Amino acid sequence: LLDNIYDENKFAIKDKSTIRRKLEINTGIKIIFFAGGLVPVKNVQLLIKAFANISEKNKKVELIIAGAGTDKNMLVQLSKELHCNNKIKYVGNLSEDNLIDHFNIADVFCLPSKHEGTPNVIVESLLCGVPVVASAVGGIPDIIQNGKNGYLFESDNVDELKEKLENALSTKWDRNMLRESVSQFFTSQSINKYNDMYTKIAAKEIE
Repeated sequence: LLDNIYDENKFAIKDKSTIRRKLEINTGIKIIFFAGGLVPVKNVQLLIKAFANISEKNKKVELIIAGAGTDKNMLVQLSKELHCNNKIKYVGNLSEDNLIDHFNIADVFCLPSKHEGTPNVIVESLLCGVPVVASAVGGIPDIIQNGKNGYLFESDNVDELKEKLENALSTKWDRNMLRESVSQFFTSQSINKYNDMYTKIAAKEIE
């Protein structure tokens, strides 16, 4: 199975402080970021429950949620019930450039899905030098290595998600190392894989 091709020149590390000033985001807070459909399979309510617990103790943490979907109203209501709605920002669907900026202002990207294949967003986050906390489903464990470029948690386990998010927020990450952890997805690497595949196909056809 061949990997998707990612534009590592676009999804790149930018200066966090500069982008935060551009987006009028406080440079003194920690940001957890989610991007995806606001639909049941993405399990964003689990992230809000974990975030509510974290924000009770840590007043300098905020959650930014990008995307749209049928769960939006339920998520807003849940955050009100858990008294954390004033620390959650919904930014809707983002353009690619705006998405890249939001990766770069984040301290951790979270994907709490119940099911996944190999999600583009976790590769894109790492290309931008941002660690990932994600559920150990689908192809995610093939990319995320605990402590190296993020943390995995058992799907639907809110306590473990909270713990892994806190670990990620308190770790001093090397952004260049995070980016290097997905170097197999760089355009040049992917093109080489495609070339190898076509060469093998052509050789079989000649036979």
